Amino acid sequence: MKILVVYTTTWLLTVFSGMLTAQTRGFDLARELRLKRTDDVIAQAEAVIAQTKGTAQALYLQAVLVDDARQASELYTKLIARFPTSDYAPEAQYRNALYYFSRGLYVSAQSSFDKLIRTYPASPFAVSARYLSAASSCASKQSTACLDSLRSFIETYPGSDFATVARQDLREFGSSGKLPTPRKKPRPEEGKGNFTLQVGAFSRANNALNLRNAFVKAGYPGEITETSIGGQEVFLVLVGRFESRKSAEAYGDKIKREYGKPYRVVSR
Repeated sequence: MKILVVYTTTWLLTVFSGMLTAQTRGFDLARELRLKRTDDVIAQAEAVIAQTKGTAQALYLQAVLVDDARQASELYTKLIARFPTSDYAPEAQYRNALYYFSRGLYVSAQSSFDKLIRTYPASPFAVSARYLSAASSCASKQSTACLDSLRSFIETYPGSDFATVARQDLREFGSSGKLPTPRKKPRPEEGKGNFTLQVGAFSRANNALNLRNAFVKAGYPGEITETSIGGQEVFLVLVGRFESRKSAEAYGDKIKREYGKPYRVVSR
């Protein structure tokens, strides 16, 4: 009987160890894909997906592999619904919230960040989610919620990287409790055309938000979109929509003259 117990315990430990190794491998592959999207790494990820079909790991790697952000968001949503207690669920929730944030859907982004904080409070993404929830309320012009959330974040996480940005936000918004009103400026074409101006690219969402907000306050329509460059996630700051490359360049030259900010014309 003792031998049977020892054998069973050893077997369970072996199985559990294998499960942890598989989960770790999923995260490792995702990191590799974001750093260097080589054919070899893609092939490894596809092999793991085929071997673990129907699991949280497979959905997670599928989301990392696809180039379309909307499709990735749909896969993350499916993962969260099917495997809410999976090790992959907190990151799926975070990346879903980032998707809404990057698309300028700040109410949905705030709701999604708040859900992460409630559901996965011990997640390594929780601190970032707290700041980005506050940033979402600021971006959606919820003045009181914005300022209260920023103050609460600074008080709770005074030593975090995001606390420095939150303090800058508070100084920028001033002590009046009101968000700044954008100055009226001639605005580029909105909602038309397939060309836009890329005025910044950042690896951190909060840096992109700061630049986007600066343009919005100056009266320019700005947005943030998430993409992958060289296997690394990047947040792009875009300004305006234009019918032609020529009209986009003309407006870009104006921005460069006024603010000394370089730009690049890109297709949407």
